[in-house]
Amino acid sequence: MQVIPFLKQLTAGGYLAAASVTDIRTKSVPKWLLLLAGLTETLLLAAETAMVLQQTAPGDLRQRLTEGLLSRVPAFVPGVLFLLLFFFAKEQVGCADGLSLLILGAALTPAGIWLALCMALLIAFFYAAFLLILKKGTRKNRLPFLPFLTAGTVIASLLLTNSTL
Repeated sequence: MQVIPFLKQLTAGGYLAAASVTDIRTKSVPKWLLLLAGLTETLLLAAETAMVLQQTAPGDLRQRLTEGLLSRVPAFVPGVLFLLLFFFAKEQVGCADGLSLLILGAALTPAGIWLALCMALLIAFFYAAFLLILKKGTRKNRLPFLPFLTAGTVIASLLLTNSTL
């Protein structure tokens, strides 16, 4: 197992666990936790990129760098979309949700983050439907999203075990 991808997943998992607990309890995520996880994932992503570039032949450096950066862009799209929803949809989505998706975008592959997001939205949908059926909530209730994102990330990692997330 490679060390940096393992550290990226460990950091993302630890962040999601801590953020999920605070999101459930207070419906917010501490700024220091977001900052710490974001900086750690950014540094690990930079270290991973540097290691890949170090193993690249000098003539292939520009092409490899361009391909590497372009291949990572789709991993950050969910976070950007959630942040746009936060700003333009009158805060129907939390800012921490979008920032958390950006942090996960640095830790996971594009396939991993998209699968994690789809699983999270599916689980949240079924949970909300369950609450509505039991009349335990209304459609105006706000649910903390990070616990669903954590579950979606776990499911995505289990489904993609043969490839690295």
